[in-house]
Amino acid sequence: VQGLINAGYPLEAKDQDGRTPLLLAAFTAKAEVVAQLLAAGADKNAVDLKGFGLLLILSKKQTSIVASQQIFFVLMFSIL
Repeated sequence: VQGLINAGYPLEAKDQDGRTPLLLAAFTAKAEVVAQLLAAGADKNAVDLKGFGLLLILSKKQTSIVASQQIFFVLMFSIL
């Protein structure tokens, strides 16, 4: 992922469901990727076509407790 970021891949590109790379990373519970995307400036307020944003995806998705906690932790530190 860092290679794509360094190569200038658009952080706000959307798939057919309107999900950005950040939303996809949250949907698949990839805390490290979420951290990389947030550090690169990805929009933490982005929403998909259903209106799901980062926090709503985490609350609705059946991810492991540990993965969700890691992502919440990363998100909180990105806000500070």
